[in-house]
Amino acid sequence: MLPRMLDKAMAYNSNTLGEYIYPCPLDTIILKFLNTTHEEFANKAQKLTEKDFSFWINEKCIHKLISDKNK
Repeated sequence: MLPRMLDKAMAYNSNTLGEYIYPCPLDTIILKFLNTTHEEFANKAQKLTEKDFSFWINEKCIHKLISDKNK
């Protein structure tokens, strides 16, 4: 779902979203898991290279796993 969400975020940034919904209910679940907002996600999608965006997502997931493990 992340590649689709990334495409929608980029369309959101360029006002070419059309009939797509960003953030849709599934996007909201993913954003909550990543502990971020749709605005931050879209901002990162616009400013980061695809490789750096991937690193950012991985970092968010690692922090989530560490946080959940410490509970």
